[in-house]
Amino acid sequence: MSVVSIRFNDEEEEIVKKYVKSKGTNLSQYIKNIIFEKIEEEYDLKLVQEYLKAKSEGTLNLKPFEEAIKEWGTE
Repeated sequence: MSVVSIRFNDEEEEIVKKYVKSKGTNLSQYIKNIIFEKIEEEYDLKLVQEYLKAKSEGTLNLKPFEEAIKEWGTE
C-alpha cells in the first residue's frame, strides 16, 4: 500500500476538513473516491468517443436486445 502526501495551507486545510466532515467520510476515502470517479468518467468518455467514431465510419455493429440476452446466457 502506498501513501500520498498533499500539502494544504491553513485556510485550505480548514475548508477541506469541514467539507469532508459534512460528507460523513474521512479525507483519505474522499480523495480515493474522487480519483476513481475521475478514472470512471474518462473511461466512459473514451467509450462514447469510440461509439461515435464507429457510428460515423459506418462500422458500428449493434445487436437487438433479445439477441444479446441469448448470447449472455441469461435467458
